[in-house]
Amino acid sequence: MSLSGFLWSVISILIPFLVYKRYSDQLSKFEGPFWARYSSRWLERVSKEGNPEAVFDALHNSLGTKVIRIAPNELHISDVELYKTIYGQKSPFMKSSKFYNTFLAFGTTFGEMDPHKNRERRKLLNPFFSKAGTLKLEPVILHRLSLVLEKMERLAAEGPINVQDVLRCYTGDIVSQISFGKSLELTNENPSSFKSSYFAGFDAALKAPTKLFFGPLLRLAYSVLPFGVLTYIDYSLSKYSEIIKFSGLCFLEYKEGKHTAGHPILFDNLSCIPESERTTEAMSILIAGSETTAFTLAQTIFLILSSPRVKQRLVRQLDAGVPESSHMPSIQDLEKLDYLMACVKEGLRHAMSVPGRLPRVVPNGVELVVEGKRIPPGVSF
Repeated sequence: MSLSGFLWSVISILIPFLVYKRYSDQLSKFEGPFWARYSSRWLERVSKEGNPEAVFDALHNSLGTKVIRIAPNELHISDVELYKTIYGQKSPFMKSSKFYNTFLAFGTTFGEMDPHKNRERRKLLNPFFSKAGTLKLEPVILHRLSLVLEKMERLAAEGPINVQDVLRCYTGDIVSQISFGKSLELTNENPSSFKSSYFAGFDAALKAPTKLFFGPLLRLAYSVLPFGVLTYIDYSLSKYSEIIKFSGLCFLEYKEGKHTAGHPILFDNLSCIPESERTTEAMSILIAGSETTAFTLAQTIFLILSSPRVKQRLVRQLDAGVPESSHMPSIQDLEKLDYLMACVKEGLRHAMSVPGRLPRVVPNGVELVVEGKRIPPGVSF
């Protein structure tokens, strides 16, 4: 075939495809970026830039619509009135397997696709994370805080301290302690800073979903290759493998009755599920719970320090409510400090730990209408 014949063949196939995607496919009535109709490359680009939510919000505003097309088979909805309809406990909309499977969180509450099984797993965890359950963990929280403050006082004379690293160590030590009955001891890993080698493992776990979602060949490799081989493909996974080993060792000690933490741990609430799922659930809680909490705390501290008025008022209340730093009040007493609690709530509002998408899929037989437009079955949103 000549070059001109080849080009003509390509054009004769491409033009009908482009026309179909523009005017006739099932999502052609939904507005959005031009290239989002034809591939996921646009969504991949804005996702890797780091703040896709801001891009989506700008598109909703510029196009004047609450539903936009962000990929060939995916929409983004900004109608807050539909939140409970989509994410409520009795919602008929299923999690998107393409999205959730990229977290490799199989056998966990987050990764469970079946709504009934997901509810049953949450029932097991709810007592542990309830207000009463949290109060039982107060000694762990205060002990870890004392270790962090002691080290900060020691390092303060040597120069600035990265508060994000401090909080990653602090939350990582707490969540590993309550999940496994044994702390990773991130705070004391490096005597001259709050850097930890485990951060690479946390980062690998957090970055993997984006790489897997937009990399079909990488998804295939992850599904068929042993984890040990994958660590050679992606070095950052080697630190993640250390977290896996730590999890397995802690569960073995727990099973053999060597658990001496002196406080409730996550394994206590998971006795009725398979052993392999107990460790993966605990790992999921460790990575998601520590990193998100550290982010929210860091952002909240930054916001407080950025406003001298807020900082001064908060310090005045803390000086009155906590006169001796060596005698920390209980969590219940701290909750009585109204301005402190206002700062906590405002921090949660400003620094939501998971601002990303949690896509659902329209199942057969269920109708979802946004702005008078019906979203077809099989579409993610």
